[in-house]
Parts: sequence; C-alpha cells; structure tokens
Amino acid sequence: MVIDGSNPGWIFVDQIVLPNSALVWSKGIQGFYLIGDHTDQTFINTLDVYITSNIVPRMRELGLDHFEVSGHHNKWDLKSIFASRNLHQFEQMVLKLFRKPPVSNAMGFKTINLRLQEWERQELIHIEFVKENIDLFWSSKDDFLRKGYGFAAIDGLEIIGLSYSSFVTEDTHAIGIETLPQYKNKGVGTHLATLLAEDILAMAFHYKHLKK
Repeated sequence: MVIDGSNPGWIFVDQIVLPNSALVWSKGIQGFYLIGDHTDQTFINTLDVYITSNIVPRMRELGLDHFEVSGHHNKWDLKSIFASRNLHQFEQMVLKLFRKPPVSNAMGFKTINLRLQEWERQELIHIEFVKENIDLFWSSKDDFLRKGYGFAAIDGLEIIGLSYSSFVTEDTHAIGIETLPQYKNKGVGTHLATLLAEDILAMAFHYKHLKK
C-alpha cells in the first residue's frame, strides 16, 4: 500500500534500479516490514548499521522511541538480522470473515457515511477522533475520499466509534476499527465494520457492471 502510493510512509531499498529487497515503514501502523529476497546477504548484513545511522534519526524527529519490524513472510530471520538487539516478540491475530455477521444496533446510535456526508461541518463531539485516525493512514482527506470508505457511530452529538479503510491496494482493503473506551464490547465496532464491508462490496459490484 505504501509502495503503490496509497498510504504515506518510507521505502528503503538495496538498490534504486531493480531492487531485490526493501525495508518499508508505514505511517499508519508506525512500524516496518521487510519484503523481497530474504537471502540477500548484502542487504541483510548492512541493514542494522543503516537503521542506526539513517533511520533512527528520522524516527526521533517524529517522536518515535521504538522500532517495530516484521517480515513479509516467515523466512525473514529477524533474530539473525538483528542479533545485537534485544528483540521482544508479539503475536498478531488476523481474522478472515467468510460469513456476514448480523447487523445489530441495540444501542440505537446513528451512523454517518464519511464519504457521502459532510461530517466536519456538523457540531459533533470528537471530530478530531475521526480526523486523527484518517490522517494517520492517508496523506490527505481528498486521498481518503478517492480511495477509502468509512462510517462513524454517533450517540446524540458524540462520535463514539469509527470504522474505515486504513490500507487499500487494488481490491484489498484493510479495515481499522476504533471505539471510545466506554462504548467497547457493545457491538459498535462490529456494526460499523459490517456497514463498511457492505459498502465496499456494493461499490465493487457497481463498478464491475459499469465496465461491462
């Protein structure tokens, strides 16, 4: 997503012309990932030093004090590449949805489509909550409106939750879900994510038929 220009970030390659390997930083997740040839010894042997001398100063300018990295596949030997570092491992859970969950809105909150409604001009509480999340993953609001999708939940005048496209590449969307602490585990995120998935699928169906 960073590579195809959809999302902001940095790309460091082993060579400008026909690169074999790269270290990519995503602004949205504020983390790095390794892609390409995991056997590229020249790249691997110089990576740690390059990070210290060139990348760490960039990170400090952004106020980042930790380096989070993963491999695009499990053949990247992070322990060997960063042998001099004290690595802390973490597990990531990825869920794939095959069946559509029921759309439940027991709380009775309202929803707004962030692509279609002018939410910024409404007198809503926590508008910055929406802006901060979109700005984290997108270069501009216009860029989000061209490529992304999103819904927000509103209780009275208070924005209580948000679901949006965090990454988009071709026909793949990564979905971000954020809910205010006092509204967690009440179905807000599930409801918004379901609306978002339906909207993405509906638009994909629409464009498919327009092309015929």
